[in-house]
Amino acid sequence: MPDDPPVRGSAARRETVANGPEGVVALRLAEWAREAGAAGLIHVARSETRADRLARAVRGLMPDLEVLVFPPWDCLPYDRASPSREVMGRRLAVLRRLADRADEGGTSRPCLVVTTIEGLTQRLPPRTVLRDRGASFALAVGGELRRDAFEDFLRCAGYVIDDRVDEPGEAAIRGEVIDLYPAGDALPCRIDHDDGRVAGIRRYDPATQRTVAEIDRLVVGPASEVVLRSAEAGDLAR
Repeated sequence: MPDDPPVRGSAARRETVANGPEGVVALRLAEWAREAGAAGLIHVARSETRADRLARAVRGLMPDLEVLVFPPWDCLPYDRASPSREVMGRRLAVLRRLADRADEGGTSRPCLVVTTIEGLTQRLPPRTVLRDRGASFALAVGGELRRDAFEDFLRCAGYVIDDRVDEPGEAAIRGEVIDLYPAGDALPCRIDHDDGRVAGIRRYDPATQRTVAEIDRLVVGPASEVVLRSAEAGDLAR
C-alpha cells in the first residue's frame, strides 16, 4: 500500500513514497526538500502522530532544513467545541512563517511542511489577516510597552485574560508583570515592564515557575483564526 504522498515544488508534481520505515521516508523527504529549495515541499502524512515523528526525523537528518508542522483542528467537524487556542496558534504561526517566506522570495532556505489531509482541507483565514499589522504584537527588551494597547491586542487576538496562566492562549496582567502563554509556543513567558518600557522577557516552566531562558524579543501571534478589531472585541465582551 502506498504511503503518504508529498507535493513537490511549485509545479505540484506528485511523488509516492513506498511504504517503509519512517527513517527511510524521512531521508527521502529531506533529499526532495533540499532539491526543491526555496519553493519548498509539502508532505501529507496519514496521521498527526506520523507527521510529528517524520518532522522530528527530518530535523535530525538535515538540521539546516526548515521543517514546519501544520496541525489539523483538534475537534470534529460540526462539533460544538471549538479548536484549542494552542492548535489555532500553531496553525497561524506556520501560515505567518509561510507568508514571510513568500515575501523573502528565493532567498529562503529549503523548507518542508508536514501536515495531514485534515489539516490540508480545512479552511484558512484570508491572507490579509496574516499581513494585518494588528495580527501580531512585537515586544523587545528596552522597547516601549503600552499596557492598555497590549491588553486590547490580546483580547482581539483571542487570548483569555485570567488570574493565572496554565495553558496556551492565556494571559495574566498584574501590575508590572505580565504572564503570557503565546498560543503555539512550548513555554509561557513572563514580561517585566516599568514606566512604559519592557524591562525583561523570560521563558519559564509553568510547573516550577522557574526561568528557563531570557530572551530579547518576542512576537506574539493570535490565539484564534478569527482576529477581531478593537471595537468588535468590545461588542463581544458586552
